[in-house]
Amino acid sequence: MMLLYAVGGTAVVTVGLLLAGLSMDTSLAFAGLAFGAITLVVAELRQRELPRKKVVYIGMEDSLFGTNIVDGLRAELSGSFPHTLTILLPSREKRDLVRWQRECLGLTDVRSADALIILPCRDDGAIWEGLVALAQRGVAIIVIDVEPPQDFFADRHVPVPIFVASDFPAGGRAAGRVIAERLAHRPSARAFVCMGPDWSKPGSTRTSWLLYELARQGCLTRTTVFELTSWDPEKVVPTVVERLRQLRSEQLIVFAGTDWLLSELSQKVLATDGIRDAVELIGYDGILRNDGRLLASATALAIATIDTRPAAQGRTAGQVVRELYENRTSATRFLVEPVAVTAPTWR
Repeated sequence: MMLLYAVGGTAVVTVGLLLAGLSMDTSLAFAGLAFGAITLVVAELRQRELPRKKVVYIGMEDSLFGTNIVDGLRAELSGSFPHTLTILLPSREKRDLVRWQRECLGLTDVRSADALIILPCRDDGAIWEGLVALAQRGVAIIVIDVEPPQDFFADRHVPVPIFVASDFPAGGRAAGRVIAERLAHRPSARAFVCMGPDWSKPGSTRTSWLLYELARQGCLTRTTVFELTSWDPEKVVPTVVERLRQLRSEQLIVFAGTDWLLSELSQKVLATDGIRDAVELIGYDGILRNDGRLLASATALAIATIDTRPAAQGRTAGQVVRELYENRTSATRFLVEPVAVTAPTWR
């Protein structure tokens, strides 16, 4: 009788097996297995009974960078807590991305979300105003890549969104070191730096730190800076190629600004007489292709990229959402350390 009380929930199973003629040890073993299975079922049912949280992700475009972020986000949220994840991406026809993202922020599904993760297309007041309205409704907000202006939210008496991004100063300096090392071994080479558009905080920040590193290593006199007006390859690649052709340098170490521009530049340079043998390209982002390889590693003229680990940024955002669900997030800023990856090993 004391034994039956000790095993608690397995008592009925144990008695049944004993009556069937099995030994006590065997009976307890089978009972334990049965009780364990029942416990798992009960736990699963309880998990299903928990309220499902609504998580929404708003991206910029259907790009590999955004895809990598979403992959990391999905992986981190999978099996973490009951939730639905809605992914909102613009169609290729959408040219006014600020307007599109602002419209998304007013959707019923977004306004009723428990958590919103957004990759803003740019630092724009219309987007921040939309986030303020959601914060006033109690939506937890995580912003990726473009840092939200703290004063903007503080002045409106709402919490500043949690920020997840690559460490742009570290990434810029890493790119600068790659270029400086290349220049040190090639006395006749010049650097050509595609500087991010002035409206792009990530682009302008990392390029500023890249130039700082080149200045620190005494390479600015051998550097040409070209300010991009857009991240759209169709708008900037032809102009960049023409500028490279005009420089007439024996060797050009080109910082392309992004991996996507690197890929498009490579194709255009290879088709241009006079510079195809003079150009080496360095990318930025660390975009992964669908086969899991770095986009830069499959680009003919690429010698390096700065891997900002976009999937890790997505996982970090997912981790923040999970911690918010568990009421244990205190930090408001999360930076993912970038890594310089070089050919031929691409490691």
